[in-house]
Amino acid sequence: MEIHRRRTNVSGRSRALLLAAALGLHCGSERATTFRDVVVDHSDRTVGEIVSGVVVEQTFVANHDDMSGVAVVFATYHGRAKNCRVVFSLRAAGASTQIYSELRECARIEDGGYARFDFPALPGSAGQRFTVQIESPNGRAGDAATLWMSSVPGLYPDGALTLAGVPTPGALRFITFHE
Repeated sequence: MEIHRRRTNVSGRSRALLLAAALGLHCGSERATTFRDVVVDHSDRTVGEIVSGVVVEQTFVANHDDMSGVAVVFATYHGRAKNCRVVFSLRAAGASTQIYSELRECARIEDGGYARFDFPALPGSAGQRFTVQIESPNGRAGDAATLWMSSVPGLYPDGALTLAGVPTPGALRFITFHE
């Protein structure tokens, strides 16, 4: 049996990226000192346009101390949602005081990609329930982002999804991070 080898001209950086992809590593967007914590990596639909007045909430329980980030998967309808803004907020479940809040322009959100929101590490976060809230102060039909979600009931039993005040089976597609 004869084996033929095909040589390719791949740079060292490209080789490293190919190796990382083969190993399932995510390069570039995670800070070097953070690790994934809660991972809900399934989606089969969107929540619908997040127009002004619509609030999306996902509760979750942190598995580790020093939680320092949350990423959710947005869709911008192939870039159509470009004049809107979204507000990401994090608070302890049941509390009204925000731990962290960030306003982001929809034009800066990658369609179908994770949008990561990093904040100072939260000591003692392990076992605590948190709520992520996402809304748009100026989203309107035809110019609003959305979020990817899974409609599978019980997919993430430690949390609950609420769309416009209505408890909804399933969960957002999201990842939390800790240091």
